[in-house]
Amino acid sequence: MSHFPPSYEELARRCRKAEALLEAIRSGRTETMEGDEGTVILRLAEVEERAAHIKQVLLAIRNVNQLIVQENDPQRLIERACTLLTETMGYFNAWIALLDESGKTVTRTAAAGFDGGFDILRGGLERGEFPPCMSRALAQDAPVVVEDPPTGCPVAGEYGGRAGLAHRLAFDGRLFGILVVSVPGAYAHDDEEQRLFQEVACDLAFALHKIDSEACHLAERLQAERNLNSAYSKLQALWSVASLSDANIKNVADHILASIVRMTQSRYGFYGFVNDDESIMTIHAWSGEAMQDCSLVDQPQVFPVCKAGIWAEAIRRRETLIVNDYAAVHEAKKGLPPGHVALTNLLVVPFYAHGKITAVAAVANRPADYTAEDATQLNAFLTSIQAISEGKRAEEALRIVRYSVDHLADSMFWINEQGAVMDVNEAACRNLGYSRAELLTMCVADIDPHFPAEKWPSHWEEIQQRGVMVMETEHRTKIGELLPMELVIHNQEFGNVRYNCVLGRDVTERKRAEMALRESEDRCRRIVDTAQEGIWVMDARRRTTFVNPRMAEMLGFAPEEMLGRPVEDFMYAEDLGDHTQRMRERYQGRAGRYERRFRGKDGREIWTSVSAVALKDHAGRFAGSFGMFADITEYKRAEEEHRCLEEHFRQLQKMDAAGRLAAGFAHDLANLLSVIRSQIERVNLAAGLDEPAREGLAMIQQAAKQATAMIEALRTFGRAEPTHKLPVNLGEVVREAEPILRYSLPARIKLDIELPSESLPPVMADRAQIHQVMLNLALNARDAMPDGGRLRVAVTCGDALEVRPDDRGPPAGPGHVRLSFVDTGAGMSPETLERAFEPFFSTKPRDRGTGLGLLIVQGIVNEHDGRIQIESRVHHGTAVHILLPIVSHQIVEDAEPPPASGNGELILLAGGSRYLRGTIAAYLDSLQYQILLCDDENSVLAQWGKRGPETRLLIISVTDSPDEFPSHLQAILDDEPRVPVIILCGKDGFAQATNDKRTIIISEPFCMTDLAGAVSRILTVPAG
Repeated sequence: MSHFPPSYEELARRCRKAEALLEAIRSGRTETMEGDEGTVILRLAEVEERAAHIKQVLLAIRNVNQLIVQENDPQRLIERACTLLTETMGYFNAWIALLDESGKTVTRTAAAGFDGGFDILRGGLERGEFPPCMSRALAQDAPVVVEDPPTGCPVAGEYGGRAGLAHRLAFDGRLFGILVVSVPGAYAHDDEEQRLFQEVACDLAFALHKIDSEACHLAERLQAERNLNSAYSKLQALWSVASLSDANIKNVADHILASIVRMTQSRYGFYGFVNDDESIMTIHAWSGEAMQDCSLVDQPQVFPVCKAGIWAEAIRRRETLIVNDYAAVHEAKKGLPPGHVALTNLLVVPFYAHGKITAVAAVANRPADYTAEDATQLNAFLTSIQAISEGKRAEEALRIVRYSVDHLADSMFWINEQGAVMDVNEAACRNLGYSRAELLTMCVADIDPHFPAEKWPSHWEEIQQRGVMVMETEHRTKIGELLPMELVIHNQEFGNVRYNCVLGRDVTERKRAEMALRESEDRCRRIVDTAQEGIWVMDARRRTTFVNPRMAEMLGFAPEEMLGRPVEDFMYAEDLGDHTQRMRERYQGRAGRYERRFRGKDGREIWTSVSAVALKDHAGRFAGSFGMFADITEYKRAEEEHRCLEEHFRQLQKMDAAGRLAAGFAHDLANLLSVIRSQIERVNLAAGLDEPAREGLAMIQQAAKQATAMIEALRTFGRAEPTHKLPVNLGEVVREAEPILRYSLPARIKLDIELPSESLPPVMADRAQIHQVMLNLALNARDAMPDGGRLRVAVTCGDALEVRPDDRGPPAGPGHVRLSFVDTGAGMSPETLERAFEPFFSTKPRDRGTGLGLLIVQGIVNEHDGRIQIESRVHHGTAVHILLPIVSHQIVEDAEPPPASGNGELILLAGGSRYLRGTIAAYLDSLQYQILLCDDENSVLAQWGKRGPETRLLIISVTDSPDEFPSHLQAILDDEPRVPVIILCGKDGFAQATNDKRTIIISEPFCMTDLAGAVSRILTVPAG
């Protein structure tokens, strides 16, 4: 198969042959055709249609061949080829996909004739999802026929009943992609059709090969041009050396760096100088790209060679360093600091002068690797430019010396033997007011009036003999002012010529020191007068001789009101004893630090921190005392508040202990009450009881329920339980708390409970916390009515009340239930009412209140999204209203089914009182369960060891603290975690610790029917 496109003459010959065949058919020369007339006519039509199709295909091929000669861009080539193959109607539609060198990834696509339907296929191709026709065509060097209608193709619908041909685009062993077209189904298997399609595919493959080859040639030509440019830039850099003769060292360094970066085609670089002992390298130039890309906060310029990273190896080893894989491990690498530019490769060239490394040039991040040739060219460039560089460094050093001399604070003069001024620094010009040019025309006599011309020779000789002289004189300024000067004169020899080097210091300030000393007392007085501490000076008889304004201000006096008065006049009588002892210490010469209180002019108590020392006269005798006083009144007040807080904290600890004791009592009472209620149930089920006996049992049962409510109240008081809010009827909650309220109030206070007759809407509340609120408010009302009175507790329902400024909590919603506590007590003043919610604020004696009651109430109400309103007037009682928002939830009451009898299951029963264990055992035994009774921890473990595998259930009575979970029970659960457990406790304190469907917690006191129902339920839960 030829890989070159057919010539135009070949295409014309094929076309003429097809037209001759058509003409023979049209002229009736059908002698060679077989069949009747109808068959001949049908074949005539088919041949004519076939000839027309071949003509269109040939036209499309001709257009594609013309395109191949003209187009050099692969994307435009495939897009235009698809268009040409379809616009001549040679093919109904066409698409091309080009692949990368691996033949697995589509890099370019083009299509024509699909009217937008090719997008789905294009997306699949880009994801690497090749259709079956493409996979088959890529695997062979022959056309692949896609049957009509095609199957498994994303563009099958676009074929419109036609068939397809697919052929890979390959040339000279390189697979470029695939060409796919759609043709009439009748021609798909035609040899001529397939041959022409194969030629089109080969022609396109050849065109792609040509474009690829031209691209490679272009890349080689560009590389050659880059090499030429590089060589030219290196030559240009060397030519530019001559232009640096007038540049400063900074410009020279920048030029060197720019040249070596350009010569090596690098991105980053630096150039710096090395000191004489090769221990320090100072960077004089960074490349602009490095500064732009670097985000280091601190960008150092000076680097100790011994601590520097891999680049310093060129100095330490005294040889060129080339690192072409910077990511590779290297023993000298010390890691780049955060923000440093990323490096890919590195070239460092040290430059030698007189056997020492004097400069270092470094470049980095070149696309190509660095070579020894690069290092040689850099070294040659640095050699050519080093003479200028060294000269500029010397000039820079001279400028630094000159700068240092000119910026001395002292004047400097160089004087020759004739007394002429040979050189001066800037300080001399500045101090005398002359320019440098003016001073260089002057002599010593023009500057120093004490050394006229006739005196100068003797002075010169004296300096020659002594070598160094220090003296004081005066210098006359340009405006005629005389400056007192201290001179240090050194006789120096330079270039076989002797000079006097004179350093002159203006001592005007020193001369003014005496005046400053005289002003010292005034300054000290100002300091004393403006000090923040009080200063008090007393004589030996304790009479006030001096106080500063701050001391007088502390006590509310004017300073003159305190002078002459003994210190005792400002003290409390009860403090005089300690004061006398402190004064004895002053007499003995001892200093002291202590606290002292004074009585202010307005009667206020002022606390001070005192630092006192003794004053002595010239003979060492006691002459009085000096004290500094800091006002610590606010500190003492804060200290007292802290003491009160500690006292309140201790009171809270007592309350907590009382609460724990109450919780313990509640637990023991609950055990006994469970026995009583269980026995009542048993007796009530017995036959033969008359009506009076049953009424008596009902009364006992009711009393037991009231006792249960009191136990719940004790628990609420005794422990802070987690909030457990449910939809509740607030009236029922009040009824539950009524026994404990009545118990908490003395007989002289009448308690009225007012509940509405109709049902109340539910509120979301924690019963225990609402009980706590009611108990706190009841106790407050009790304390407000020491002589008796009336407490009304009411529950009402209504719309939201008007919001008042003194309300506490979030705004009430559209509906609420209000709980009101109204007493007839002493009431509160507006001032007291304003502080009612402050922590630890209480109007009661310290031993009768903590000041936390209303604060706790406020916290609970806020947690329930409620509000508090307080109304009170002195002698007219107090009303506290709690508003809780209504919720849409319904109050659901659990209905327990009657307990089912057992089937001989073995139950291990432990904990609680022996009365409770006996009652539970008797009841469960009556329900056909087997019971193992255990008195203590040892018996529990012993029974479990004997009959653990048979045991179906553990019933354990424990206290109400989850921290006291029995260790022996935990050991059993660790041994057999699948065994179910029923825990009898004072409260649901284990709810957090036992979140398992095979664990049930029952609060005490309880009914035996509750326990039996729990046993029946838990035994039906599947193990595991």
